[in-house]
Amino acid sequence: MADTKFDRALKVLASVLTAVGLIAGSIQFLRAQGVEAAKPYLQKKLERCEDAVETASFIAVADAAARSDETLRFWQLYWGRMALIENDKVTAAMEDFKTALLFDEASSAPHESSMLRSAAVRLAHACRQEMADSWSPIWWRWSHGAQRR
Repeated sequence: MADTKFDRALKVLASVLTAVGLIAGSIQFLRAQGVEAAKPYLQKKLERCEDAVETASFIAVADAAARSDETLRFWQLYWGRMALIENDKVTAAMEDFKTALLFDEASSAPHESSMLRSAAVRLAHACRQEMADSWSPIWWRWSHGAQRR
């Protein structure tokens, strides 16, 4: 009699563990499929962020005469492509850079402050965080501070 209860308990435990394994595997599979399906969009988002960061960093370190083309490129990104992919942090960083750029252009001694450099770094950090949030698994984001937002 004791052997049959023990056998039943083992069978139930084996069934439960099998079910948990199947559910966990299914969740992992669906997450991987979700990232794979979103990959073209995420790749474009990465390219746009890289473009915005490169443009902002060039403007931040170049002298006023050399940066006119890149300033035009920033405005194109600001009013167009970046609006398609930005999250709140990237939007705020783009706004900060815009404000610094307008201040720098209106200044009597343009390019004297570090506002542009600081704003460019904040934009890079916001884009890096956006990429981590978009590409990383949910468990990684949660374990690395997403729960504190």
